[in-house]
Amino acid sequence: MASKNDAEKSEWLHKILVQYEGSLLRYAGRLLGNKEKAKEMVQETFVSLWKEDPRKVSDRLPPWLYRVCRNKVLDFLRKEKRMELLPDPEIVPDDPVADKTTHLGRKVMQFLEKLPKNQKEVVILKFQNDLSYKEISEVTGLSISNVGYLLHHAMSAIRSELAL
Repeated sequence: MASKNDAEKSEWLHKILVQYEGSLLRYAGRLLGNKEKAKEMVQETFVSLWKEDPRKVSDRLPPWLYRVCRNKVLDFLRKEKRMELLPDPEIVPDDPVADKTTHLGRKVMQFLEKLPKNQKEVVILKFQNDLSYKEISEVTGLSISNVGYLLHHAMSAIRSELAL
C-alpha cells in the first residue's frame, strides 16, 4: 500500500513531467540528434528526480532538470565517443505560422548548426527553453557573464548571417 507521501510525490512528479517533458525532449534531441535516445535520457532525468527530495529541488527545478538531462546526455555521448551536437529534424516542431516565418526559422536553425557547440547550447537553453542567464549558468557550469558573452556573440553572428 502506497503511503500518502508517495501519492503526493507521484502527483508532484506528474505535474513536472507534464510541464517539462516536451522541452527536455527537444533539448536532449538537439544535443543527441536521436529522438529515441533523447526519450531515454529524459526518462532517466525523471527517474533521478523521483529519487530526490522535492524540498531540495523545488526552488531550482528548471536548472536542476536541464543540468541532470545534460549530464546524462554527455555521459552517453562520452560512452559512445560521439561529442558532436547533431540536430534531429523530427524534434524541431514544424508548425509554421506563415511560409516566410518558416523559411526564416529554417535559416536560423541551419545557421545555429554552424555555431560553436557552447554558443549553440546557450542559445537553445535561452530561446527554446526560456531559461534565465543564471539558470543557464547552473545547467552548463559557465559563469553568468560567460553565458551573456556567448549569447551576445551567437546572436551577433545570427544577425550578420541573416542581415537583420
